Order: sequence, then structure tokens, then C-alpha cells
Amino acid sequence: MIKRSGGAGRRPSRGLRAASSRIGAVAIAALIGAVLGLPQAAFAGPEDPSQIEEFNSRVAAPADTEPGATAHSEVTPAPADPQLLRGGSGEQFSPLGGGLRGCITIGHAVDLKGRAGIIAPSEQIADLPVPEWCLDLGVTETYYADRSSICGILSGEFVVEETSSSGGPGAIIGSMNFNIYHYVQLLSDMTVFYNKLSVSPSYAWGAAVGTEISATATCWSPCDLMSASFPVQVPALHARAEGEAYAEWDPVPGESAYVPTVFWDISFRAQIGPNTAATGAYAPGMRCDDMFSHMQPGCVVPWVTPSIEYDAATLPEFAAHVYQAQLSGLAGSRTLDTGPLTRLTDETLRDLNRAEACPASYPRPSGKSCDEYPFASTWEGALFAQEPQTYSWCQIELPAVAPPHPRNYSVCMIDALENSYAGSLLEAVLYRPKRVLEWDPFYVEVIF
Repeated sequence: MIKRSGGAGRRPSRGLRAASSRIGAVAIAALIGAVLGLPQAAFAGPEDPSQIEEFNSRVAAPADTEPGATAHSEVTPAPADPQLLRGGSGEQFSPLGGGLRGCITIGHAVDLKGRAGIIAPSEQIADLPVPEWCLDLGVTETYYADRSSICGILSGEFVVEETSSSGGPGAIIGSMNFNIYHYVQLLSDMTVFYNKLSVSPSYAWGAAVGTEISATATCWSPCDLMSASFPVQVPALHARAEGEAYAEWDPVPGESAYVPTVFWDISFRAQIGPNTAATGAYAPGMRCDDMFSHMQPGCVVPWVTPSIEYDAATLPEFAAHVYQAQLSGLAGSRTLDTGPLTRLTDETLRDLNRAEACPASYPRPSGKSCDEYPFASTWEGALFAQEPQTYSWCQIELPAVAPPHPRNYSVCMIDALENSYAGSLLEAVLYRPKRVLEWDPFYVEVIF
């Protein structure tokens, strides 16, 4: 079953304390930054706290809607991309002092008892700070996203063991199983973004009982860390140690940028040792841009393909044409598996698409206008397609009837008001709110 994007999870807290710096955090953060080739952004506290308040207000506000169409994005797994590095995978050993060492393993659920059923009932009903779709996915050991949020539930194990006389591993004297809940919230009309991290122990024994958990946030250019806090906490089983951070991208008019998310260096300190063991949590990045006129800059998850759904009851003739065209094999339908359309922003090429699809030589019946599919604002439009096709009810006579082909284009005379309104919805519901840029893929669906 395909999951739709759900709620944004718990609303971010307004109260933030300055992040403390630790040598372990700086070392691990510097390593990840070096791998990514990004300069580290220094944290100096929020320059303008009102930006955080505005972000929280917008997250809590209901989404704007337009009659006739809605947009959504399917929950999508993060692609395998070196830029989407997740820190902390595998085993990591750290000396704890006093002849002890700590070992942290991320992805432990795979070895422990499988991916399903790891979240305890008490955690499922608690106020977990992640979207509902993320909880539905459970412990996946990776990140998923919709167009405006990123979330991952990871499992881990912290083991305390003695160090042998040779310096190798000795007897295990305690361990703790835990889940990491990591959530990033974006807005398409604001360049501030929110990062929430929770660590929840599910089992502990021996020297790992009472382990202190804390974390430090780091961000790399062009990400600027505004505020962050994850103080030392000792959570009970199925409770949570939590922290949050706000960061932003400094917009550049007419440009877009890949923006890293916040990296969390997470520390575990057993009660019997003076030192900490550390691991990391690093969600995939986002794309921020200032490419739309008369619209605030904002951020989206670019590897999630959005869709626009047109309501056939509101736009019956337009919907019938789009659906008939997609049934013939033309691109744009996720449901029919015909592949996405891709956005074209060049005005000259869009005009040429329209002129090719709907020449002035086609008679326009009263109250009708010429509709083309794929849209003129796509790289699949008539200028780049093969042959025109139409249907008996469309009131267009073509010189020859082209056999169906996925690279054709379709033309039809439909109600002029519907045609105009459907085009405005494409801009108002999909292109701008979902920040669909040049060559971005998207889908078009008809809801009957």
C-alpha cells in the first residue's frame, strides 16, 4: 500500500537553550564535514528569535487549499547517494576509562529480532515527535521523506565491556538497546528548518543502567545553525532523551542550493566510567531556492516526486482529456505507471509547445479552447513529442490518425473556463507550493 504524507508530528518547542560544545562532537562533526567537503558553520545562537516563532506558527497553521485540485507526495526512501551520508553506522568503540570501553552499534534491530515490532507499545502511544507515516514504517534503519519532511527510526545498542590486558575486548558487563527518532521539518515558503532528535532506551542491564545521553548539533555551509539544545538526560525505559535545533539557509535571489541538515553527535556515558562513547545521526539534505517571483524562498526534499490530483467533478472535461491521454500511454500518471512529467520553465519553449499543439488553424467551438497534454510547461510537450492524437468527442480533426505511442501528445477542445482554471491550479497548487523547478519530475492524477 502506498502511504500518503501525514501530519507533521509534534509541533516544535519554542524554548531553546544554547548548545554546549564538546571535544567529541567537534571531532566527529569535523570528520563528516570533511567527507562532505563543506565548511562548518559556527553556532552563535539565534540572531533573530522571531524567525523561529514565525516558523512554529506556520507549521501549526492549516494548509491553504484550492477547489478543484490538491497536491501530495508519496513517502519515499532516501536514495543511495554519497551526499546523503548518515553518520554513525556500524560499530564504534570508545575508551570509557577505568579499564572499560563502550561499543555503539547502529542498525542493531536487524541482528536483534528483525525490523518489525521493535517499537514498544508504550512508545507507540507516547507523544513521539515524528509524523504518523514515520511511525507506521517503524524501525527501517534508514530515512524516508515526503516533500516537506524527513524522518528515520534507527535502532542501536550501547555495550559496556572490560578491556583485556592486551587492549582487546573483555567481559561484557552491561548493555542498552535503544531507538533513535530523527525528524526534519521544512517549509516551502521559509528557509528556516527544524531538526528533532530523540533517543529512547528499550532495554538495559548491568553497567548500562542509568546511562547519560546528550548530543551536540553541527551544521555546514550553506546551512547556518540558529539554535540547538540537547542537554544531558537519563531517560527511563521507553521514555526519551530529546533535543532540537533550528537552522536556516541564507537565500540568494535566482539560485537554488543543496543544503545539509543538522548533524547530531550523540554521547552515551555509563555511570561507572568518566568518558563517553559517541555515535552520530545525520539525515539526508534538502534543496532550498529563491527561484520564484512574488514568492518567499523556501525548501523542499528534491528526491521526493510530488503529484497534483485534479477533481473530475470540478473539471469534468479537462479531467476526461487528461485521463484519456494517460490511458493511451502518455506520461504523467503514477497510478498507470507511465512515468513522470518534467517541468519546463523557459517561456519561449513553452510558447512553442502551445503553438505546436494548438495551432490557430484549429477551429475553436463556442465556449471551448484547445487543451494539450502533456502540458506546455513540460519537456514532454508537443514541441518535443512525435505525433498528435485526439478522440472522437474532442472536436478536432487531424490530417491523419496517429497510432498510440508514449511519446505522442494529445489535443482536445474543452470548456474554456475549465482549461484556464486547470492551468492556474497547476501553478498555484503544485509548481509553487512544492517548488517544482526546471527538470523536476511530477505526476498528474485524475480523481473521479
